[in-house]
This record gives sequence, structure tokens and C-alpha cells, in this order.
Amino acid sequence: DRLPNLKLIIVTGARTHTIDFDATTQRGITVCHTHPGESQHATSELTWGLILACARHIPQEHQRVSAGGWQETIGTILHGKTIGIVGLGKLGSRVAAVAQAFGMATIAWSQNLTAERAAAAGARLVTRDELFTEADVVTIHLVLGERTRGLVGARELGLMKPSAILINTSRGPIVDE
Repeated sequence: DRLPNLKLIIVTGARTHTIDFDATTQRGITVCHTHPGESQHATSELTWGLILACARHIPQEHQRVSAGGWQETIGTILHGKTIGIVGLGKLGSRVAAVAQAFGMATIAWSQNLTAERAAAAGARLVTRDELFTEADVVTIHLVLGERTRGLVGARELGLMKPSAILINTSRGPIVDE
């Protein structure tokens, strides 16, 4: 209603639950998404960008050096660490492949994941508690729904190592902050 001249909405993913499609249809607004499959590559690449930025303190160190200061941290080497993937579908499997290239142990959990499917992606199936307890990096790749809303909360965050990194490139409400 506040954008009477709006004609087109483009989103980066095919699963868009935040757009009122009845309202856009009534107003003659076209809704489409970027090339199918591209978002899978984009999201897995973004995931790794965030993991590396957090592990190596890239934003903080860039800011220090840009301001004329010195590097103050060393960062975490990922080789030999454990990545825990919550949701080992297409996106999670792409993230797992890169983790293995980094020499990381790969563990995974989701409500319907089988040991065979995990092994096919190079991961070991664990319980949810084991994933949050063992992982040095936890990354979430789930669709937002009733079963996943608030799936990660204070309890799960409390199980994580103090040094662990949490990456959520899925929908925000999966993590109850």
C-alpha cells in the first residue's frame, strides 16, 4: 500500500515465506527469484565467508590496520577442528565438502537425517546435543517452519564451547536469541 508504483520484487531464494503473494497478485506485482540453484552456491559461499571472517578476525584486524594500528590476534586454524552442520541437505552438503577440503572433521544432525545420508556427504551423524558439544563451528542450513522455529536456544548455546562459532545463514527465527 505504501509503494503504489512497485511492479517487481526479486528475492534470492525460492522459499520465500515473508511475502504475501495474494497481496502482490492483487496489486499486479510480479515476484520472482534469481536463477534456480544459484542461491545454493551463494549461501554456501557466504557461510564460508562468515566462518573465515569469524575464525580469523578479519573485520576487526582490517579495521585496526586501516586505522594505522597493528594486528592484535592470530585467529583460529580450522584444519583439525570439527564443524557441526545442522541440516545436511543441498546447502549443508556443499558446506561439508568445503569443510573436508579444509581438513575439518564433519558431524551433522537434523530431525530426519540418516547415518547413510550423512556418510554420503562425508559426515558422521550425531545427536543434537553431541553436535553442539563437540563442534568448533556450528552452521545451520534448515528451512524455517514449525519444527525449526526456535530450534537453537539458550540450552544449545550453553552446550557450545566458549570458543565455538555459530553461523546461521538460514532464517533468523531458527535461533532463539
